[in-house]
Amino acid sequence: TACHAFENTCHPVVVWPTVTEFYPEMQECVGRSKEAIQKCPKLTTLPRFRTVHLENVVGDWWDISGDETRLDSFLSWLRFCPETRIAVVCHWGFIM
Repeated sequence: TACHAFENTCHPVVVWPTVTEFYPEMQECVGRSKEAIQKCPKLTTLPRFRTVHLENVVGDWWDISGDETRLDSFLSWLRFCPETRIAVVCHWGFIM
């Protein structure tokens, strides 16, 4: 979604797994490894995908999807990151 929303900008797109869905038992909410994401034809054909930062995608990151304390991790990053204007693209379950 972020690749489409920011397709014509030069702003960095940083993937943070902590802003994913809260329902890991649902098939559409099951995550993929960084390697699988990097090889996905639907993503790799997006012009913007080549510049997406995937450094924060590690291990079985989707295991945290049911953990409501993950919001604290994301808010801590927001509080201390050097950027002053940030757009957050996430799933509705995260922002509810």
